[in-house]
Amino acid sequence: MKNPENTKITWGTVEQELPNVETVSGGYSDAKRGILTMPEGKRLFVKIGMSEATKGWAQKETRVYDFLSQAGFKHIPELVSRNEDCSSFALEALEAKDGWDWSETWNEERLTATLRALDELAETKPPTDSPDVITPILSTAKNGWIELAESEELAATFLQKLAQKEQEMLAEQVSAFAQSTAEFIFRKDALVHNDVRADNCAWNPDTGEVRLVDWNWLELGDRRTDLTATLVHIHQSGHDVLEKHAERLDSEALHWIAGYWLAAASKPIWPGGPESLRDFQLDSGMTALKLAEHIRK
Repeated sequence: MKNPENTKITWGTVEQELPNVETVSGGYSDAKRGILTMPEGKRLFVKIGMSEATKGWAQKETRVYDFLSQAGFKHIPELVSRNEDCSSFALEALEAKDGWDWSETWNEERLTATLRALDELAETKPPTDSPDVITPILSTAKNGWIELAESEELAATFLQKLAQKEQEMLAEQVSAFAQSTAEFIFRKDALVHNDVRADNCAWNPDTGEVRLVDWNWLELGDRRTDLTATLVHIHQSGHDVLEKHAERLDSEALHWIAGYWLAAASKPIWPGGPESLRDFQLDSGMTALKLAEHIRK
């Protein structure tokens, strides 16, 4: 008798269960997310692209999951099913009842396992026949410090946000940072995730495993910015990364990515978007600058 656990789940079967989806929070886009219990009992996480943008991101994610699975990269959930155009998909659900932790709580074991996963990602050979899997993302972004220096509107909003943090003096350093980061060049030497933070990184303390999700920003990029952004977010959550991982931080990358986040935080959120994203980016930029000060000492 065939084991139901090994039976392929079609997207048609998933669609039949969508009216019963358990909505989950998370993410900064209009994509719908939720947990489904399939008739045979298997639990799935579903992500459904709603706008043209989120459909496109979902399509890239499915391509990335396919590629990483074929490459033997084990730090991802199983891609169980997808619709015909890959704008919606279902992953195995990684839930607390099964030992998975998505919280902002970090410890050395979780951090070490996450860094090991990023090391293995960097060692994975990039695809040669699927360039859309590694479309440049962060490495093509504008220099945020230069944006702040050249736009009076952005600069005014930035100053308002700094006032809320009682950090107005930072506005006087924008021009200096614009000059010092102007020559920063992405090396494009390894596969990078570009967006590892707690809600994109499931940790299982019982098995010591991590599973990374939200692969929209995968690219052939610069390990310095990938590791720096990861460690900034972890430090931001309350776990001190300086004692054991300061050597993983790069001063140039810290300054560049601080400008990227601070400029983004000074821009209007898209219609219907979460203002909490702008607050998170502001805090990320400030944390990056504080870490840069520490590693210079």
